[in-house]
Amino acid sequence: NVSIFNNDSGKAIEEIYTKSLLKNVLAYAFSGLTSLKKVSFMDASIGQMAIGSYCFCNDVSLEKIEFPKNLTKIGENAFENCFSLKEIMIPRSVTSIGKDAFKNSGITKISYNGTSTEWNLISKGEGWNSTLDESEIVFLKS
Repeated sequence: NVSIFNNDSGKAIEEIYTKSLLKNVLAYAFSGLTSLKKVSFMDASIGQMAIGSYCFCNDVSLEKIEFPKNLTKIGENAFENCFSLKEIMIPRSVTSIGKDAFKNSGITKISYNGTSTEWNLISKGEGWNSTLDESEIVFLKS
């Protein structure tokens, strides 16, 4: 679990790359890092990973996030107010997207590493795509 970046000392962090396997990223873990531009999670061959609620909330400069292949859950409001985030790739392993996960984000395109049938099986909370009316979902498997 990661929870050390949700304080004023982390304001200048621009990139986070995990070199170790994470099982869960706690709620608010990276929220409010206004200089954060890129996050990359290492893929794990075993286990599952979840991104907590409000995890990247108010990371207004976040432009790119690379999810691990074992990600199963994106928590509520996880990317709220991530205005600079325009595109994301959601791995096939995701089974749950929380309420308002992308509220007030800049996302205009979602790539999903699965089929439309698999996408429809994902549990999606109310308003998960409330600001994505114009977004495009691209299915990478047919």
